[in-house]
Amino acid sequence: MEIAMVRWRPLARYQLHRVRDTGPSQGQWTHLFRHQIFFQCPIVHSLPYCPSTVYAVPLPPPQRPALAYDPTSLPTNISDPLLQYMTNFTTMLLTFGCGRDLYSPLQTCSDYQCEYRSWLCGVSFPRCSKPSPMSSESSSGSNAQAPFSALQPQPSGVSPRNPFFPVVNYTYTSLLPCLEVCHADDRACPYFLGISCPYGVGLINSGGPGVVGQGTTEVAQDRWCNAWCNGN
Repeated sequence: MEIAMVRWRPLARYQLHRVRDTGPSQGQWTHLFRHQIFFQCPIVHSLPYCPSTVYAVPLPPPQRPALAYDPTSLPTNISDPLLQYMTNFTTMLLTFGCGRDLYSPLQTCSDYQCEYRSWLCGVSFPRCSKPSPMSSESSSGSNAQAPFSALQPQPSGVSPRNPFFPVVNYTYTSLLPCLEVCHADDRACPYFLGISCPYGVGLINSGGPGVVGQGTTEVAQDRWCNAWCNGN
């Protein structure tokens, strides 16, 4: 899939289409959104080592004429450590006979590599979001605990979670990674690696589309690209 970048106009409405790479040229309507006037995070996309990272990331504006970050413009001090982590992990996994001995009747070594990559990319590339217009209080009227918000305001000039990222001079809202991304990594990984995840659930709704509430795990993002946490 090829991503066509344009210069955003503040408060303009945009429609995103998915176009087939082969066969008849047909577009599928996928998302309608409005660009925010103070949304300054640039988009990162087309990274071969993080194929699911296609979202806004807290970085300085890319050098012109680039409109977004891709493998050719992403700073090497961000990409090099990430590639080294993946290399070290693969080396460690192969040390324990992965691919030669029976690893699991349910999971393969490639399954764990895929889940580890999703987790690593999700925590390495913070995802920018806009503040939620919804109240943080539960509207159900019950005594059930409302889920904690995955949106975290980030003031200007604060050191980022990823130490390889630069400090940006603008405020933004960070959409935290889904806990289920870590749980999927934990389920697929060899026990001796000792993967440990925080307690809780990362994707919560009440059974209805896009309704937050009763603690049922669901998808990280709906068809309209409303994201409840960064599922990468």
